[in-house]
Amino acid sequence: TASSDGNRLYPLYDVGLRVAPAGAAPLDLQVQGPLVLQEEGDAMALRLNSAGSESWLADGRADRTLVRVSGLPAAVLPSLGVQDARGDWLFTWADLAAAGGTIQLIPGVDWSGSTNLQVLISQLQADGRLLSSALTGMALDVEAVADAPLLLLRAATTQEDTPLALQQLVQ
Repeated sequence: TASSDGNRLYPLYDVGLRVAPAGAAPLDLQVQGPLVLQEEGDAMALRLNSAGSESWLADGRADRTLVRVSGLPAAVLPSLGVQDARGDWLFTWADLAAAGGTIQLIPGVDWSGSTNLQVLISQLQADGRLLSSALTGMALDVEAVADAPLLLLRAATTQEDTPLALQQLVQ
């Protein structure tokens, strides 16, 4: 579609972009969740999965697996993790497993907009090697919702050509 200034506008879609180092990424990562939520709505659940992650808790790799979520605006807070100096959110796979494999994204009141999330997992192996997943991207759109009006009025009756004070109308 074209905008009023003649520039083309492209809708925001999740194209499932996955950026990996040369060759295949050693760790698998899938990110699933809705692409659109409303600013006044509930939190959005992102589900993270990795092939073979069921065994990570038993052998201790879940505590050595770091999940990095980047691209979140300051007004959207995740239910897990700590924020680093770059603004990314970090938590372990063990934290994620304790939350049922799901992280909630909670939009701030009156914030709407679009962003591109990026998720990456890195796992420290027992022999000191570091394995990483592909950088997995996901588009997120928070739709604006109009707030309910705050002005409440009472009914009032007056005679024609008789002034009526506005204070009598406001509750």
